[in-house]
Amino acid sequence: MACSFLSEWRLARVCAEEPELTSLVGENVGLCVEIRDLRSHLRDVPNAEWFRRLRELSLVKQWQQGPEFARWQLGQASLSALLGQPLDQFVSELFGESVLLVVSPSSTGPPMGMLLARAAKDDTWDRVLALWDLLEAHEVQTKSAFGRSFQVRRKKTNGQTTGADLFTVKLGRTLAISEREELILEVITRSASAANENRVKPLDQSLTYRRAMSSLPESSAVRVFVDPRRWDEELAKDSHSAAWLMPLWQKLEWLSAGLEVRDGLVFHSVVHHDTTNLPAIWQRFVEASESPSDLAARLPADAILAGEARIAPDLCRWLQTLDPSEKSQRDWLTFGKVTRGLLGRDLFDEVLPHARPSLGGAIVPKTPVEEHSAPVDGLLAWQFDLSHRQPNTGDQPNLRESLDGALLTLLNFAAVARNSRNPDSPATLKIQHHESLTIKWLDTLPPYPPAYGIAAEHLLLATDPRLISAFHDRSAGDSALSSEPLFASVRSRHFSDRSHWLFVNSRAAREFLNKQHEPLSRQVAHWRKLATPSVTPQLDRVRELLTPFDAAFFAAKVAPGEVRFTAGMVTPDPQR
Repeated sequence: MACSFLSEWRLARVCAEEPELTSLVGENVGLCVEIRDLRSHLRDVPNAEWFRRLRELSLVKQWQQGPEFARWQLGQASLSALLGQPLDQFVSELFGESVLLVVSPSSTGPPMGMLLARAAKDDTWDRVLALWDLLEAHEVQTKSAFGRSFQVRRKKTNGQTTGADLFTVKLGRTLAISEREELILEVITRSASAANENRVKPLDQSLTYRRAMSSLPESSAVRVFVDPRRWDEELAKDSHSAAWLMPLWQKLEWLSAGLEVRDGLVFHSVVHHDTTNLPAIWQRFVEASESPSDLAARLPADAILAGEARIAPDLCRWLQTLDPSEKSQRDWLTFGKVTRGLLGRDLFDEVLPHARPSLGGAIVPKTPVEEHSAPVDGLLAWQFDLSHRQPNTGDQPNLRESLDGALLTLLNFAAVARNSRNPDSPATLKIQHHESLTIKWLDTLPPYPPAYGIAAEHLLLATDPRLISAFHDRSAGDSALSSEPLFASVRSRHFSDRSHWLFVNSRAAREFLNKQHEPLSRQVAHWRKLATPSVTPQLDRVRELLTPFDAAFFAAKVAPGEVRFTAGMVTPDPQR
């Protein structure tokens, strides 16, 4: 017992004394990919609920019964026999602590890369190199620098050396491998404290690198760092094809990315940029993104798809400047005349300035699914300042009347088109007044009764008037999306501070497909003019593909000098 404790204490002490892999490379790297504590991820991921469901997919089981999987198992068994231990255990020992891949631009040729990995045991790399030489013939040459030996491996085929030279150096539990000798020499010199004078400081002491890594979640299994300035000369070599990219690229200060695998697959990305001389529209966009919103508390809890974007009201005016061609400007002029005819006022100067940044919506499944009717309903909500009824000035209506008149005209056009083809079942206009909300819709118009509502703070469009009235009456209660357990859990863990977001409730979609499988099959068969039995397997496949993950999302945050993206597919663990 005492000997075992002593050996573990010695191993822990050696591990603590070994330098970080990022201290063995300079801050002049252009790309860095780092995997920390791979051992725990290899242990935890197979036990995760999302991974267990993934293994149960018919596609995976079919692959496991095929010849490719059989060959893979045979190769795995052969390697395990050579190693004297299971392959997954060996991989865990090999890369279990940390792995670092760095790529640097070169002034004399293509970019140069190096892989560094820290094994769990000191003799692991000796076994790996011996196995490598056993499986593949090499000509091995040993060199030395700064009191350390390193090796050059040249692959031999039919007695002739082929391929590029591979340089390797083993420093305790760490192995570095590269096709460039100068990178290996740099690792050797940085491993000796006395040889670090007057050198580029190590990556782990770079302020830019530290900021980039601190912008990512601590639980990230994989972290990526990109220094745009290191690649300026590489892009300049291909200046003709990259000319359009250079102005944007020059604004970037650093980029980072991370991958979490705890609850599923969650990807994070952060872009940090210079804020000087940015277009005015970008400043408006940043301001719009920082505006508060309670839209999630107004959207329905049973939505299978919901989202929100913060849009600067003068975005459309900026879009007109993107294409200065005569045809494009003429099209914009025509569009302005048409919208002015509908609204009775200028869309860009007199309507959109009253819009607020929040624009969002939801798609809700119908239960039960009605024959020859769409299986889902949709709602779109755009925040407008309509709380004050501006008085009419001359022949111009106030803003509320302008919006109502334009949308009513579109409904009338739809009714005329419908009734001219179906005089026996005419579409009729319905109107409902509810406190400060007025709802208008066309009845008996398949597959949707188009509806709109104008409230004090929102312009609402929907495929069912009941969605509009429910949106108006809803607060942050049980029927709101913000209080739906799955959405609340995923949002709080992954995108609570994101102002732009899109959420897919695949769990609700699966339940909808289960409960409404037969009517949905008939509906799809009717639309696609197919036999119902041929549609059923397709819906089963869709339902199965939705099985591994309960939710999917994409979210973004735009702040001064920084843009953050998050996207993922997750099955949250309720115990965490």
